Amino acid sequence: MFGLKTDLISLLELQDIDSAIQTAQKELEAMVEKKTYEKLQTELKDLASKERAMKEKLKAQNLVQDKKNGELEMLSQKIAKEEKKLFGGTGSNPKELAALQQEIKHLNQNRDLLETEVLENMEILSSLEEKMSSLKERIRERENEASEAESSVLEKETQLKGQLGKLANDRELKTKDIDNELLEEYDEIRERKGGLGVAALIDGICQACHVKVPATDLDKIINKDEAYDYCATCSRIIILKE
Repeated sequence: MFGLKTDLISLLELQDIDSAIQTAQKELEAMVEKKTYEKLQTELKDLASKERAMKEKLKAQNLVQDKKNGELEMLSQKIAKEEKKLFGGTGSNPKELAALQQEIKHLNQNRDLLETEVLENMEILSSLEEKMSSLKERIRERENEASEAESSVLEKETQLKGQLGKLANDRELKTKDIDNELLEEYDEIRERKGGLGVAALIDGICQACHVKVPATDLDKIINKDEAYDYCATCSRIIILKE
């Protein structure tokens, strides 16, 4: 009905090919290298976002520093102008001189406060620049790691796709040795049974579900011309293998 024993040998060989295809496809889908690369890409996006935020902070802090430096410069110029009035001999009125001294004292106090603010802001800027430098270094490291991971992904993908291409060719050639009706039945069972449609029967044990076939069923298979049947436990095709 289903052809000669060579059909059955070819069917077992086809199952080996299909199992290898299934394994390679799963490996391709679950590549550790790809997951590593994707994780690094996600981290790089997060780092890029942090870098943009840090640039905005630095920009804002530099604007504050420029403003304070400008104010300090203007204040120093005003103090110099007032001191010139005080010590230049242009004023002789004691009351005016006392007022100038008081004004200069007040301006110097303001300058001291402003200088303190400038120094504090410089410390903030220095801290931000250190963080930015550390962030850039981390980005460079992750970019190098991502580049290496991408190379590994491409190498592994090329290897697996080449393997799948060869297996697909082997499968096409092997199916030509199998009766169409038997092949259709095998494919249908394989679809239902997680990729395993046929198994060898060795020492009376189904190699798919590892259950011993009843003696009466085994005798029936041995006495059949085709030397195959269906496992009563897993319903797969079982082929007697001496």
